[in-house]
Amino acid sequence: NMKVILLPSYCIMVTPGRRYGFVGRNGLGKSTLLKMISSGQLYIPPHLSVLHVEQEVVGDDTRAIDSVLSCDTVREELLEQERDLQRRLADSEASPELNDQLSAVFAKLQLIEADKAPARAAVILAGLGFTPEGQLAATRTYSGGWRMRLALARALFSKPDLLLLDE
Repeated sequence: NMKVILLPSYCIMVTPGRRYGFVGRNGLGKSTLLKMISSGQLYIPPHLSVLHVEQEVVGDDTRAIDSVLSCDTVREELLEQERDLQRRLADSEASPELNDQLSAVFAKLQLIEADKAPARAAVILAGLGFTPEGQLAATRTYSGGWRMRLALARALFSKPDLLLLDE
């Protein structure tokens, strides 16, 4: 079950579950190649999700665990839809249509097991050395090395088909 990546004059065959590395002196284009793969400049089969970790997480008031959870955009969008529908229902806009929409959102959240996401994120963070208290700390409180660990946690949480790590 090989995956194919086409480069300008080359074809790279990769096997799922295997790890590959580009090794060479500085300035040979390893980072450029990873950027080209992640930006879609090179052909990657469209059914493959690609995530390129090259920068640390921005330091702000976002809690570490929330930073990891936010990378699940499908879950985040469904939760926002739920909040919006709940607000509208609370503002006495109750209608069968809104209730049906809310039920559909709940069903989708259940299908993607959204309720298990915080526990999964916590396990990943713990595996990277974050204490339970540290998982609740703002990202701005962490050094660059720890923010890079957060970026890696986000990558592991999102489970891409192709994970590109630069240095």
